[in-house]
Amino acid sequence: MTSFVAYVANAYRTDFDRFAAAQEPSLDALHALLDYMLVETLTATLQTQRLFPQLWAMGLVEPALQEVLDELYESYLTSIEACLVAEGVVEPRGDALAILSMLEGLTLFVDPGRRWEPHAQATVAAIRALINARYGSSSPQPSRSVPQ
Repeated sequence: MTSFVAYVANAYRTDFDRFAAAQEPSLDALHALLDYMLVETLTATLQTQRLFPQLWAMGLVEPALQEVLDELYESYLTSIEACLVAEGVVEPRGDALAILSMLEGLTLFVDPGRRWEPHAQATVAAIRALINARYGSSSPQPSRSVPQ
């Protein structure tokens, strides 16, 4: 199982590294990261909206699996932190964890098939509004929509 999770994490890391390399840390990049996490290119292939909650649960009893997941999330946190530092945040870890928690929580609450799926767009808009309220407004940008 750990080797499977390592394979999934490596696929994500490769895809994410490609995405992150094209971004200059900024508030706009933070919103682009939100878009990336909402509509990952691997979601359709790996059905991650179903896979990741199971991996989180298994990680609670399998430390090696948890370590692989933590390494993947560390790369997300590092990118979020870089964006926050570019916006003047001095101690970005707490804010980055809060943002990542909100994004990952979408899987549990508004992904396809969940009770609150009809509220997905409004939930994402609320997250964006919270980010803009805390760090300033982002310039208008095209945004990928939440999968319906």
